[in-house]
Amino acid sequence: MKRIGHRLGRAWQAMPPGRRLAATIVLTLLAVLVLLLVRDWLGGERLRLQRATAQAEARYGLVRDTVAEIQRLRAEPPANPPAGRIQPDAVAAAWRGLGLDLAVKSEGVDKFRVQGTADFDRLVQGLAILQRDLKLRVLSMAANREGGSIRIEAVLGVGSP
Repeated sequence: MKRIGHRLGRAWQAMPPGRRLAATIVLTLLAVLVLLLVRDWLGGERLRLQRATAQAEARYGLVRDTVAEIQRLRAEPPANPPAGRIQPDAVAAAWRGLGLDLAVKSEGVDKFRVQGTADFDRLVQGLAILQRDLKLRVLSMAANREGGSIRIEAVLGVGSP
């Protein structure tokens, strides 16, 4: 590294003064151009981060509200289950009533596996309706984001989770 610096110094000294002045001007203009490009890039990144932060805060608010709703639903005392056995068709009809096309499979007495893709708000609304009307609670649930909706796999049943 020392040798490269020494060679550049000798080459600089060997240049005529007019050429040194031109090289200094070109290098200064290049440095200013690089600084302007970095400033422009940083401004764009700042705007992108502001938008991403606003979106993340909105998603956090939605998740926080949903968690509060789920906690409220869990805190409700279990009511007496409806008379008779709950049919999978009744569960599927509740989802269809909200415009959700979720697959419902029976997994024993008053226990159902629900799978599909749904709008998050409608899903929470449907869970509340199922708890209120059919006394079904979420026993377990996995949800993964897919674009503007979520892919869920849940087990609903009568009783405590």
